[in-house]
Amino acid sequence: MKIESFLNEILVDFYCNLCSLNGMSEEEIENLCMNADGLEASDKEVITFYADDINDEMIQDEVYWYIKDNCDEFDIPLANIVGFLTSKYFIYNYDNKNKKLVDYLKTHTIDDIIEMFQEDDEFGRETIEAYIHCITNETLYMEKRKKIFANNDQSTLLKLETLGIEENVITLNELLRNVICNLYNFYISNAYPDIDALNYTWKFFTDNFDPLGELDKLGFDQRTKSAYKQYMLCLMYSDLYEDACNESIIQSENYDDRLANVIPLVMTQLGMITIPKEEGIRNRILKHFILLQDEIEKKCSNRRNTYKENRIGVLKKVNPTFILDELTFKTNS
Repeated sequence: MKIESFLNEILVDFYCNLCSLNGMSEEEIENLCMNADGLEASDKEVITFYADDINDEMIQDEVYWYIKDNCDEFDIPLANIVGFLTSKYFIYNYDNKNKKLVDYLKTHTIDDIIEMFQEDDEFGRETIEAYIHCITNETLYMEKRKKIFANNDQSTLLKLETLGIEENVITLNELLRNVICNLYNFYISNAYPDIDALNYTWKFFTDNFDPLGELDKLGFDQRTKSAYKQYMLCLMYSDLYEDACNESIIQSENYDDRLANVIPLVMTQLGMITIPKEEGIRNRILKHFILLQDEIEKKCSNRRNTYKENRIGVLKKVNPTFILDELTFKTNS
C-alpha cells in the first residue's frame, strides 16, 4: 500500500537521523537495518524491532510535519493519509478511558477531521503513535477491531479506512471477485441460459477458458494465474462460509440447495478448497456467490457476526487478507 510504504520509509529515515544525532556511526546505523539473516530488513521489520525507540515524541513530531509539508510530492493526497492514520487512531484508542477524540471522530465530518489533523499538532503526533502500535502489535490490533464490530460501531472505522484508500485503487480481493462476476455477466449479456453461463464461468477454473482475459491484461503469467485462481476459489468459499453461518441469502428446502450451503462450511473449516464434481451443486455454489456480491449490507452483517462469534480464525484459513473486504463495505451498514 502506497501510504503505508510512505509512512514506514519516513519513520525509519527519521529514526536513523536520530541515531546519527546521538553519535552512532554510519556502520552502526546500517547494522540496525539488517535482519537476523544478515540481509537488509524491510522498513516494517525495522519499525517492529525498534518500536520502543521509534515511538519517540521527537520522531512523531518530525514525521507529522513532514507529512503535512511533503505528501503532495509523493502524489499522496493529505486526505488519504489523514483517513489512514485516523483509522489506526480510532482502533488503538477505541476502548481507552478518555474517549473524547474517539467520540469526535464518530460525530464529525471528514472535513472537520482533516482540519483538526492539520491544526492540532498533538493529535497529529498521536495518530503516528497509534499507527506504530497497530503495525507492531497485530494481536492487540485485531482484538480492538473485533470489539468495534461486536459493538456495531464499525461505520466510523470504515468511513476513515475508505478515505485512506488511494483514489481509483481497487482492493485485490474485490478485483478478483469481479473477475468471476464479470465472466458470468458476459455470458448472460450474450444470451447464454443461466446454467450455461454458470458452466462456462467454471471453465475459467477448470479449462483456463477466459474470453475476457482480465488476469492476462494485468500481465500475469500462467503460474501466477493458477495461484490467483485458487485464491479466487478461497474468496468464494470464505464469502459463502460467512453467509451460511448467518442465515444464508439462499433459503430453500431443496436438498441440493441445502448441500450447497453446507459444503462451504465444511471446506472452509478444513481449509480444503476444491470444486465439487456434481454440476448442480457447484452451480448453486457459484450462483450463491454471485448473488451475494450485490448484498453489501448482508456481507457487512456477516463480517460483524464473524468477529462477534470468534470465527475470524476459521475465515483467515482461506481469506488471509479479509481486512481488505471491510474497506468496500458501505459505512451505513
